[in-house]
Amino acid sequence: MYLINEYRLQDQLDGDSPQKRYRDFEALARQKVIPDVASRFPEVLERLHSRLDSLSPCVPRCVSASMTTMSHWQPSQSFPPEA
Repeated sequence: MYLINEYRLQDQLDGDSPQKRYRDFEALARQKVIPDVASRFPEVLERLHSRLDSLSPCVPRCVSASMTTMSHWQPSQSFPPEA
């Protein structure tokens, strides 16, 4: 939020509406926003990396549980299926 507002105030975003400026911000993400976050707020990336690392053991179990749930679901049933 901080960076999008900063970019807006510094006229670094193209667009004549908030939606267009947001799309421009998204388009700039790889080339400008992420490097800007990395250089100005390295602790944010460190925390994000740490959180993602802590979630990695859970991902296979979550995917497996979702696939099991979906394999028992029939289109005529409500979602999620009743146990």
